[in-house]
Formats: sequence, C-alpha cells, structure tokens
Amino acid sequence: MMKKILFPVIVLFLSLTSFAGKWHPFSFTTARGGVYCASSELNKPAGFSFGKYGPHNLFDRDPATAWVEGDKGSGTGSYVCVGLGSNLKPYVVIANGYQKTHDLFLANNRVRTLKVTLYLGITDPRKETQVGFFSASAALPDTREIELKDEEGYQVIRLPFRDEEIEQFSKKLFRDYVLSHKEELYKDKSYSWLKMFYFVKFEIAGVYKGSKWDDTCLSDLLFSDQNKVPFIPRNEKILTVLESDNEGEILVRTVSGKVFVLDSVSREDLLNGTVLSVIEVSPDKQWAVIDKMTGGAGRGTEESYKLFYLPLLMEVKTAFLYDMGEALGFGEKNGKLHIRLFDGEMPADEVLADATMMDRFDFFENRGVDALLHLFADAVNHHDVRAILSCMDDNYLHEQLVSLHKNDTTVFLNEQFCGNTPSGGSFACLDMKKVAVVGGPRLEQVDDSTWQLTMTITDGEKTVNAVWTIIEDEGEGPEPVFGLSGAVG
Repeated sequence: MMKKILFPVIVLFLSLTSFAGKWHPFSFTTARGGVYCASSELNKPAGFSFGKYGPHNLFDRDPATAWVEGDKGSGTGSYVCVGLGSNLKPYVVIANGYQKTHDLFLANNRVRTLKVTLYLGITDPRKETQVGFFSASAALPDTREIELKDEEGYQVIRLPFRDEEIEQFSKKLFRDYVLSHKEELYKDKSYSWLKMFYFVKFEIAGVYKGSKWDDTCLSDLLFSDQNKVPFIPRNEKILTVLESDNEGEILVRTVSGKVFVLDSVSREDLLNGTVLSVIEVSPDKQWAVIDKMTGGAGRGTEESYKLFYLPLLMEVKTAFLYDMGEALGFGEKNGKLHIRLFDGEMPADEVLADATMMDRFDFFENRGVDALLHLFADAVNHHDVRAILSCMDDNYLHEQLVSLHKNDTTVFLNEQFCGNTPSGGSFACLDMKKVAVVGGPRLEQVDDSTWQLTMTITDGEKTVNAVWTIIEDEGEGPEPVFGLSGAVG
C-alpha cells in the first residue's frame, strides 16, 4: 500500500469565521456508526464518497478495515477526531495498525504514541449538512499522551481526563461561547437551538515503523463505559451462549475460543439467590433472551426477561421501545427473524434500528435554556434594555408590553425585577437601571416545556429573589424557542 495521490482538504465552514480566540471551526461527518473528522486519508475519493481507507472504518468493529492517514512522511501530526456525545465514556478501545492480515500489520506503520485532546463542541440545526454538521470547538487546556502497544488485537486504555476538570471546563467554556456570540444569538432567539457535545482529537505523535510502507494505520477506535471490549469483533463468529458455573454470568463463546461477558449479577445478589439463565438464542446467533430470577428458597421469587443483541453485547429494552412488554423468544415470519414479545412481535432488524436510534438520541445535549439564563443575567447586569427584551417570550411581550403598557418599556421592565427579600420578608420591586445580579442564577425544570429561573438581584439598597418562568414556544425556526415570561413574587 503506497501513497499515490494527496487531495487538498477543502472545508466550507458556515458562518464560523467570526469565532474569536480559542473557538475553532470543525466539520464533522455522521455516518457508518460514527461522528468524526480527520486531517487526511489515503487515496481519498472526490466528493462525499467513502474511501477504502477512510475514518469511517474506525467504527465498524472490523480489524480487517482501517483508517490510513494520507499525509507525507510517516503520518506524525495527522489526526482523527471522534465524537463522544454528551456522555463522557472513560475508556477508548483501539485496534492498532492495519490488522487485515499479520503481514499487512507488520508492513505498515502502527501508532506508538497518540496526543489526546478533549474538545467541547457547540452547534445548532442551522449548521447541519447532508453528511454531517459544523461546530465551534474549544479544547481542554492540557493535551495528554497515551502509549499504544505494538500488537494485534484490541487495547483498552483509560482516557486521561478527570470528571471534575471536565465539568468545570465545559461550564466555563459554554458561558464564554454564549457571551462572546450574544449579538448573533439574540437574532430569532437562536440561542434556543444551541447543542453541546464532546469529542476527542487523536493526533499521531510517534509510530512503530512498517517493514514496507510508510503509512500509519488504525483499525478501530471506539469508546466504552467499562475497562473491557464492549462488543464482539466482526471477525469473531459466535458459537454459543451459556451460563457460568455459578449462574451469576451469561457468557458468549466464539468459534476461536474467546469468551465475552454478556450479563452478570453482583456477588451480593448471587449470595441472595439471584441467578441468570439462557431462555433462547436466535437461529442466527445474533440475539438472546436471558432470564433474571431473584429470590430463592423461602423467599418470594421475581422473574424478568432481558433481550440482548449479541454483537454489541447490548441489552435492548423492548418494554421501553414498544407497548408490548418483555421479549419472550424468537420466530420467523415471511422469511425474516421476529422477536416475540409478551403482547405481540416485531421484526428483529426494526428492533435493532430503534434501539440504536434511542442510543444516539443523547449524543447532543440541548443547551438552549442554559444559554438564555447566561444571556439574561448578562443583560440585567449591563442594564441592556434591548437584550432583556430579546430574552422575553414574544407572546408575553405582545400581551404585556404592547397591549397592556402601550409600549411603555420603562414601566414594563420595572415590573419585571420584583420579588421577596431572601429572608422571606416583604415584596419589593427594583429600578431596572440599578439592578445587579448577586451570585449565579438557579434553574429548576417544572415540566417538559417549562422552567423556573431564580436570580438574587440588588439595587444597592434592597435585595430580592426574583423568579421568572421560561417557556418553550414552537416559533418559526428549525426548533422551538425559549423565552422568559413574567416575574412572579
């Protein structure tokens, strides 16, 4: 395998050139089970086609495919970015090199050292494309390095980031983004559409040299919640599903002799009489129904059936997906595998598609309400009338400011900054021109479309706890918008 053609990377970034300072534009592709970007790839085809050595190969659980960088030399400095979503998984599972065959593994470069940088990405529906989306992104200050072994198979490595530093980093950077982009976010209440996610940039910092080609390869790169490989590789054929000797684990054994833990109970639960057993395995050995029985001799017994998709070692909660209860077993209908449920049946491929879709719903964290909170507090501190009005719900503004107060902004705004004193005493209203926010705003969700915002405000003489309602309105944009409606005592 040799580098033959180097294609220039031309990326169109929509409205991202104005990002200041630490905010940088990235273009992501969403396809083949991953969210990713890369600095280059070997023999990259024109347009939006998937090349033989593209980064999409990192997510297929197939060590016979690989991302191969397409830069000059050994690939040092080349990188791939992989989306984590809103949930930070602590482990990365890597298949180093090009593992299609042992000879290809040795002939090409393998990664010795990866520079690892965690990023916060912010996007919104207006930046979506046919193949992905654009985002503004800022990096956690420290770049770490991880060392990979020069061996075939999968390596599980803990990502070198601490939860507490990530939380502080994301809160600070999100607020920084909102306030540094506030003028554009006020337009059409587009702050409502902000979405946040994390991604990791893996940059090649050192390589194990190949015996024949100077191309650096990675076969797979996926994230995991646990310190183990969370899937069965595609080159492993499932042989059987069985209970462990003590009935506390369900194991999947492959033809090559490898064993994967599908489900387990704690030692304490096991001692208290909880056991697992295999009810049925689908004819194609891709699905299994497991029985979890709790209780024991002299105790009340409870039973529940659990459905698993074996290649991903993933439990599929059919009772959550469908109003047809737990999975009971398998059958065939019109030549297709079906999953029999307590009160019906579903095609297995549809169940898998639905479960995968549900698993991806939380990739982006919607942050529109939090953006409004930051913008409103900033507007109050700066006594910015236009900005305060921009944060208000349009229907509320029309009802109160236009209809009731005949566009008398001063009277309307002075009625907005009222509340009880912190000690629970008297009710008072403050002059908007003198108001300052004391401490951080507090947010509490009331229901699916309503939140309560509480801010302690002062005019230098009196201090009150003012409370506003944030409501969701359909609006005219790509998604619903959020706005404040009247202060309450």
